[in-house]
Amino acid sequence: MSNIRVTREHRLGLELARQEVERIAQRVHADFGAEYAWEGDTLSFARTGISGLITVTDDCLELDIKLGFLLSALRGQIEHGIVSKIDERLARYDSE
Repeated sequence: MSNIRVTREHRLGLELARQEVERIAQRVHADFGAEYAWEGDTLSFARTGISGLITVTDDCLELDIKLGFLLSALRGQIEHGIVSKIDERLARYDSE
């Protein structure tokens, strides 16, 4: 099993950050079938071979993903894709 941990600071505030994480979760659900649910300010998600949590605060996103054995070989690609998507979504607000 392999883990991916990513922390990103943001200036969105809690509600807007939650909305962005929700959009990402909806896309992952549609594209890959991952189920997700909120508990407070933490979104948990899972599908075969991968599970994780995204904790949202006023100024930070903390992502913790656990990859199963088969997906561990793709850890670098998965991490790059996730980090790129998060950075892309957060960058939309840097120019505002």
